[in-house]
Amino acid sequence: MEGLLRSLQSNNNAERDAAEKQFVQALASDVRSTMNNLLQLVLVSPDAAICQFGAVLFRGQLTRKKTGEKWWKTLSNDEKENLRSVLLGRLQSAPTPKTKRQVSQIVAQVARMSFDQNGNDHWPTLLGNLAQMCSSSDEGGATAHVAVITIEELMKTVPAKVEVGTTPFELRDLLTKLMTSPPNDSIQVRIAAVSAGACLLTFLDEDDASEFHAIVPAALNVVTAVGNNEELLLKWCESVIEMIQNQPRLVHKSNVAEPLVKTMLELGAAAANNGSEDVQKQSLEVCVQIAMELPLAIKANQELIKSLLESCIRLTLSVDEDEDEDDFAKVEGAATEDTLYDHGFRALYLLIENIGEDLTVPLLFPMIHQLLAASGDWRRERAGISALNSLAYTSGKLLYENLQSVLERLVPFVNNPNTKMRVRHVALDTLSTLLFVYSDASTLYDEDEDSDETGFDSSGNNERPNVQSLFGPMLLECITKTLEPPQSKSPAQWAFASKGALAVAYFCSGSEDGKGAELLSNFTQPILERLIGLIKASSALQQQQTAQHGFALVDGAVDVADVTGSCVQAVGAVAKALGEDFTPFYDTFMPLVKELYSHQEQAVAESKQHMANHGAGKVSTERSTWNEKQSHLLGLIMECLSLMGMAVGASKFMPDAGALMEFVLRYMDSEWAKGDTDRNAQVASLATNICVCMGDSVDEAVLGKIMPRFIEWANKSHYHEVDEAELEKLQEEDEDEDEDPDHSKQYVMTEEGVLCINTFLFKDRLRVTELIHTLVADLGLKLMPWAGDIAKLFIELLNGGVTSPDFQLYAVYGIGCLVTAVGKWLNQQGTEVNAARREFSQTLFQKSLESCVNNLVDGFLEAANEDEQRQEEQAMGKEMDEDEDQSSLLLTATANQITEILRAGFESGGLTETNIDRMCNDSYSRERYMPIFNVPQDQLENTIATLVSLMRSSCDRPRGKPWWKDSHNHEVMDSLAESVGLLVKAHGEAALEPFAKHVLPIADRLLDAPLSKDPASGVTPSLKAVGLFFLDDVIEHGGPRAAELVNKAMPHLLRHADAANNGLRQASLFGLGVCVQHGGTYVDPYMEQIVQALVKAIEAQGARTGFGASATDNAISALLKCIIFKNATSITAKFLTYPPCTSDALESRIVHYRLYRALATQNATFMPHADRIRQILIEACSNDTGLSTKTGAFDEETAIVSNETRAWVHTNLGGPAPGQAPVPPS
Repeated sequence: MEGLLRSLQSNNNAERDAAEKQFVQALASDVRSTMNNLLQLVLVSPDAAICQFGAVLFRGQLTRKKTGEKWWKTLSNDEKENLRSVLLGRLQSAPTPKTKRQVSQIVAQVARMSFDQNGNDHWPTLLGNLAQMCSSSDEGGATAHVAVITIEELMKTVPAKVEVGTTPFELRDLLTKLMTSPPNDSIQVRIAAVSAGACLLTFLDEDDASEFHAIVPAALNVVTAVGNNEELLLKWCESVIEMIQNQPRLVHKSNVAEPLVKTMLELGAAAANNGSEDVQKQSLEVCVQIAMELPLAIKANQELIKSLLESCIRLTLSVDEDEDEDDFAKVEGAATEDTLYDHGFRALYLLIENIGEDLTVPLLFPMIHQLLAASGDWRRERAGISALNSLAYTSGKLLYENLQSVLERLVPFVNNPNTKMRVRHVALDTLSTLLFVYSDASTLYDEDEDSDETGFDSSGNNERPNVQSLFGPMLLECITKTLEPPQSKSPAQWAFASKGALAVAYFCSGSEDGKGAELLSNFTQPILERLIGLIKASSALQQQQTAQHGFALVDGAVDVADVTGSCVQAVGAVAKALGEDFTPFYDTFMPLVKELYSHQEQAVAESKQHMANHGAGKVSTERSTWNEKQSHLLGLIMECLSLMGMAVGASKFMPDAGALMEFVLRYMDSEWAKGDTDRNAQVASLATNICVCMGDSVDEAVLGKIMPRFIEWANKSHYHEVDEAELEKLQEEDEDEDEDPDHSKQYVMTEEGVLCINTFLFKDRLRVTELIHTLVADLGLKLMPWAGDIAKLFIELLNGGVTSPDFQLYAVYGIGCLVTAVGKWLNQQGTEVNAARREFSQTLFQKSLESCVNNLVDGFLEAANEDEQRQEEQAMGKEMDEDEDQSSLLLTATANQITEILRAGFESGGLTETNIDRMCNDSYSRERYMPIFNVPQDQLENTIATLVSLMRSSCDRPRGKPWWKDSHNHEVMDSLAESVGLLVKAHGEAALEPFAKHVLPIADRLLDAPLSKDPASGVTPSLKAVGLFFLDDVIEHGGPRAAELVNKAMPHLLRHADAANNGLRQASLFGLGVCVQHGGTYVDPYMEQIVQALVKAIEAQGARTGFGASATDNAISALLKCIIFKNATSITAKFLTYPPCTSDALESRIVHYRLYRALATQNATFMPHADRIRQILIEACSNDTGLSTKTGAFDEETAIVSNETRAWVHTNLGGPAPGQAPVPPS
């Protein structure tokens, strides 16, 4: 056996391979003898190397069922008892510490197997024996040391051994004693006890942990006895980090966090003097973990925060002066090494994020200024810029408010030829980060934030311009200069140009919504010209490198795929930002990118063929990496092609789109079934974008080939239940490093058993689900032949299975879009809708609504269960995660889509907000436009009650401390309130009783509570508006009996008609108009006050600017209702000085429609003012709001004039024709 082990360790591959086969055969033919012989070497061999290797091999076989348990069953009880005894002896006599560690692991495995099937422990004395060994006072405490190590191995391997009875408490006392007074004062024993103590704490739940707080201070005190022993210091830091992560509450209650941070800062400073990089990193990591889990321990001490920031800066300064300037990995600050610089950068970011920008930024700004003032010292320059980058990642308000001074310091570093390349890289990285995180600055401020003492935004406008709008010319001038093709083959210089192209893409991400041409301005031409130059230069370099190195990425070579990929991303982003303004550049870029695509497709095909010929396992890492990058580049090129097409529109894109779609269809016919999921995903994305671009003109035959494949792909399960045979195989191979080499499998424990998730299939299925959602959202009516299959897919994803918030997010948005599309489709059928289609639409509606409501209920329950834990974390100073994580997004999206589903049901009869003639003439007449599908009458009360209960739950949750932003809470409340309103709209007077029973109590609660910025002492303006909208909806749609509620609503409506908060003011002004139109005689006593309030709101300073203009349009519409429905003719002339309306699209359409009808019917009240009305209507029709530059038609939902009004104005007043571009009024 000893000879066999030596052969297994041989450097001769042939000898080692033969030994491996011999060992496997020996185990298969006689497992008892083979294992016994191996064990004998572990127990008695004097050769330390053989003993250690034998121990490793023996322990590995013990964990395998085929060998370990099979061998165990061959032993008699006496042999097992003898084995336990000799193993304890070998713990003490093993020749080296490493061998002792291996023997301790063998002891733990034998202890595990000593439990029989009934749970009886046949080695009950083990812990007692180890405890006795811990008191041994031999030289250096060696026996006690190995005993403690074995106790820790037992806790990891056999939790049942230490979880019973008083054992945890006995271990607590033993380990605490060993930390404070070990045998012979052995520091090795102390450190081992700290490690074992950290392990013990991981097994405790929160209730039990409180009785173990003595472990923490005892463990922390050990560091004072370690001295400068780097290995022991690192082990101690590792154990302390484990304690903080697993039991933060215990550390908090032990009152050791602040002194621990101080100790770690001292340790880090000493390590810096000693040159110990690992101790510097680990000591700072302890501080970072404290900041993440127990920030309250740091927040109160400004000096401590300052010292932490300085420690991070010190690490970012610790760079070897002799670094090769052109070493690409180091220039990148890449993740290939965990350098001091990388560690300091990461720590700084985490400290700012967890302690908060209010406490860190004022301290950090002076440090950054001092670092950047040291001209010529590249290390200080890079450290200062890296600190700015850390601040940028946190995307805080303080940095946003100081952007000008930050950019003035940062920009000069980017293109200064006298600046070190690595500094220029970090400067450009920071610039890109700023472009990305501040592309939407409005997200920095919540709706009710930065307001006066009543919770109002005194400015009346919460919109913040993004960094692109504020500093566009300065940024674009800087970025454009980075795009020069390098004159050398320096990887660092090419990578810099690549980052410049990405910076273009980041800039464009904040230049959409029709502002792209304006923001890019005079830089469009030079940017695109330089991108062409970079693409051509990188293609030429690619040919040179391929000729020299073949299809492989080797050290020292330029990563051309990365450069080209960044360039095509930039071109696509510019096209998306410019929209139709990209047309002049289309004929230059489309052939260029198509040529790139052709070459890239050939390169990927050749690389795949090479891998197929040689076998994936025999292909070099460089070749494999090259292949992955080329495949990724192909996907970027496909995306760029479709983005350019979508920018210029279907008519311009049509010839190229046809050629690209022919490729897609050929691929689907010949290659799709081969299962190359990455390539399938790329082609699927291209097909989707082409279809979206083509819009209504997309060929149904094309969809007929695409949709079945998409649906089939999306329905492929990405997981399966693990049966007993597979579970046994897993247990046998859990030590096999070659198992699942691509990490495509993930095992999850559920109540039903173990599930195996294929992470690759998960990603692919998620991607195609996203694509189906995109197609439904953009081409809904075109997808009706597959509506049933799509609905089944989305509902199954919502209702269960092993999915994720990502899946459910696409499914919930998709199902809402699908129901809306079905409603529009049926509405187009008119009276021809047959019974089968009615039944299908009703079933789809009910199942979709039920799935979304159930998901929302589950989400609220989950959030409620987490509230208590979140509040405890808040008590320790831990900030709530305010990121828009998927869970909070899913709740918000689900509530929103419930609204959309109910809206689709209500509008399925043809009564929509775009049909202004029907809305105004018939006052939502449910007799003529009954919904084709809707909530059945017998389910109405239950549906309303469920929605209201969720709203009540949302109101009852602790404000300011929820796990998602309060703004998300407001969005959910708004959506649920609108859903209730839609139910009232659809059912009219039949909804009054459930409304009074379930809705009025929460409306009263919101309206009667004091208005407050602090949600804990009242309700915010947003929630007050929700209460008003409840009453607005029921008075408008609840029939004559609902008019009685005017007396309840009017005091609140009048009180908030001049509110500074735009949303609350709009709800009040809209509600006044509703009461005027539908309040009958109940509103008459209030008419004078109503008119005064409306005029005051319209004429208020700033009423027609910013977000406040929408509220003002509601006031104008309400004032017109006073004239029409309450004969307030005396204000007609004054009223006509206010229109046209341009901000609230719906109210604008209503106002202009009513004025056109007044002229068309020669209404006596308005005819004396006919000239002014004509002027208003022509001016309104000359407004291009809602006009598509691609189609030349107006979007009915966003236009401020309805199609009917526009047609009448054109025919009778000479205004622009429907579908024609408007012209300024004469």
